[in-house]
Amino acid sequence: MNKIKKIFLIILISLFTCFSYACVDKQEANEPDEIVDPSGNQGEKAKTTPRFKEDYTPTLFSSVTYEEKEIVDGLILYTYTLTKANGDITIINELEADLNKVRIEAGTKDNKALGYAFQKVVPYEAATSYTQATNKQVYASLNADFFGSVCVNAFVKDGIIIKDSHNDNNNYDYLNSASDVPASAPMLFGIKGNTAQVAPIISYSGDIKSAIVKMPVIKAKLSYTINTGIKSIDTSDSLKIVTSALAVNADDMYALLDLSKGVNDIEVLEIGIVDKKMTLIAPSANKAYLYCASSNTEGLSFLNRVSVGSKISLSVKSPDGLWNGYETILGCRQALVMGSNVASTVTLENTNGAQGADIPRSAVGINVDGKVCIYAVESLYYGRKANEGDSHGCDLPTLAEFMVYNNIVNGANFDGGGSTQLICKIDGVDKVVVRSSDTGSTELASTRQVMNVIMVVEK
Repeated sequence: MNKIKKIFLIILISLFTCFSYACVDKQEANEPDEIVDPSGNQGEKAKTTPRFKEDYTPTLFSSVTYEEKEIVDGLILYTYTLTKANGDITIINELEADLNKVRIEAGTKDNKALGYAFQKVVPYEAATSYTQATNKQVYASLNADFFGSVCVNAFVKDGIIIKDSHNDNNNYDYLNSASDVPASAPMLFGIKGNTAQVAPIISYSGDIKSAIVKMPVIKAKLSYTINTGIKSIDTSDSLKIVTSALAVNADDMYALLDLSKGVNDIEVLEIGIVDKKMTLIAPSANKAYLYCASSNTEGLSFLNRVSVGSKISLSVKSPDGLWNGYETILGCRQALVMGSNVASTVTLENTNGAQGADIPRSAVGINVDGKVCIYAVESLYYGRKANEGDSHGCDLPTLAEFMVYNNIVNGANFDGGGSTQLICKIDGVDKVVVRSSDTGSTELASTRQVMNVIMVVEK
């Protein structure tokens, strides 16, 4: 009997030891500025992320409390109340999206991708255009890339490259006010199926503050791979997709494409050789040209294998493959979190009020479970419209630290300031959750116009 008791006791001790090791096992911190794949493809059963990172002690804020509200299955709105180190209260709203249950899309004026001319739009107008075009609900919308005459960074919508690279102003010194680049690498946020990532346009090594390191990252461009099902070829300066207009020369070759069914089901409508110098102009919003210069022998050989009525497909390609096949890519700005750590460049950033205490903020990140987390911080103090009790904004170091605390693996800053406006469908009704500091209004369309919008939509 004693022998049986001893065996039973040994089994209990072994089970308890295994359980203890499982409980204290912690995710090891990665080296600063390492981009980590957080298994963005969530599979059929997405995990539940702990609200806050264990064994991480914030230094720029304290006293975090939060409330949560389910917008729809797969999309939860968390409202966090922080007390900053200076005693000000900041409210950070976070949308946590499970890509198995909802989608993320880019919003533009009239929901255009093909034939898109850069036009500003308020987030609610972009959301309305999307619903009209697709008959799908938009559950939330937030400003994304910056509000200049064109978006600052590369931009892809519905698999169509609208802008293939970043602005640089031919200056890579982040301390120079003429430079249009941050201290960090300009970041991108993208979606491919159920996978999301935040990363630069190409990978890099070394000190990103150095012009030598930064220049190839800024200069890198997105392109396409064209596939016939038998043969594929990459686009270039002499073999390209023309969605608006292009001057061409005699003996150049072209194919007219119908993209009305999307980039994966393109029909070839016409093939021809240019007989004189002219301008190719895409005839309608759903059509584009595949153009090949007469000097590109490989491209001409490829086009000669394509016939009228045949089908081809396009997929986005980046020089090192980091963005291959991504259907949606939105430009961010400063890197905030890289490899589950505050990016080393955050305190060096000097654009977009990076170190300002009361700036409204918009940001995006991927958490440890691969869920997309969209952040919005209201601050009417920025527009000097605040009343006692209104939320203060925050600087980028505080936002970055909170995102790390919130279990973000990689994250980046969107446009902020008066552009920040978050709209969510609360109990089935569109509501302004974060007001634009330009207006301080809860009216849905009362905010600054921006170049593009990030939207969480019906799957």
